[in-house]
Amino acid sequence: DRYNCLAASIADGKGPCLTIQHAAEAALSYDAHGKNYDVHIAPGKYQGLSIPGNIWGGTRIGSNGGSLELDGAGSSYVTVDDTGRYCGAIYVGTGMEVQIKGLTITKAGGCNGGGSDLFVQNHGRIWLGPDVSFGSAGSSLLHIEAFGQVETNVGFTISGSARVVFSLSNNAYMEFDPGGHVTITCVGSPAFRDFIYASA
Repeated sequence: DRYNCLAASIADGKGPCLTIQHAAEAALSYDAHGKNYDVHIAPGKYQGLSIPGNIWGGTRIGSNGGSLELDGAGSSYVTVDDTGRYCGAIYVGTGMEVQIKGLTITKAGGCNGGGSDLFVQNHGRIWLGPDVSFGSAGSSLLHIEAFGQVETNVGFTISGSARVVFSLSNNAYMEFDPGGHVTITCVGSPAFRDFIYASA
């Protein structure tokens, strides 16, 4: 993963990142002056990633109006599949704001209880945009805890099984924006023990 993520093809020392993790870290190393940090993700299968909250100048993203946008080439073409590195295939924490669209997320194992597709905590915030699909997870598809937030105004697709779809605890926040048209679509025959699990 040795290129600088500033070009879609390799030339003159520039080229695409091999992992989404590297691309996110490269983007967040710059001061975007309140603008979004856009990471365009080409078709392929990628490792999971962790976005814990440390960015340029130590400023938390979102505090100046910006956010990190993970823009996949489409849920049929881009898969984030984590097999044990993190408790979520995509982990967001400590005040980070991340927008996700155009990809499929799966969590094949790890993290004692099996892990989650999305794991957000500590005032982290995830905005689900168009064309997001949740594949199988050992624990929950979306795990939100400790003032974490997940919001959407378009809904998402569920294509894999898990024990729970939504796991919420300790002041978790989940919002289906009433200004949009939110639809949750199940593809195939995903199975769940509970659709929503919530605790104080």
